[in-house]
Amino acid sequence: MTTKTAVKCYRFEGIDFIPENRLLNWHDNQQTLLTADESRFFSLTVLPRR
Repeated sequence: MTTKTAVKCYRFEGIDFIPENRLLNWHDNQQTLLTADESRFFSLTVLPRR
C-alpha cells in the first residue's frame, strides 16, 4: 500500500513554487528546476515567515 502526502505549493501571479521538488511551474506550462541553493534562497526571500 502506498501513502500520498500533501505537497506545499505557493502560488504567485504567473508562477507556482513547489519547494519540496525545487520546482517553479510557470502558468504557460513551462517548468524550471532550481538548484538546492536557489530553492533555499527563494524560500528565504519570497515566502512568508512562519
